[in-house]
Amino acid sequence: MFAVIQQLRPRWLASRGRGTIKVIVDGAPRMDGFRDLRSFRVSMVQEIQYLSASDATTRFGTGYESGAILIRTRRR
Repeated sequence: MFAVIQQLRPRWLASRGRGTIKVIVDGAPRMDGFRDLRSFRVSMVQEIQYLSASDATTRFGTGYESGAILIRTRRR
């Protein structure tokens, strides 16, 4: 998944100020961020979305200075 984002939406991965971009999978924040993105196969992902720092902070609270990448996985 990381390679797909890096190729199609590289700005999503760019650092913006302090902190790093957070990764949220099915509503749950992931601690390893980019490492988690590398572990996902594209076939597992139903939807992926980027939230700006202000949108992520409004939705999830503080700690999202660089924004968030939301991933919704396929249900089987």
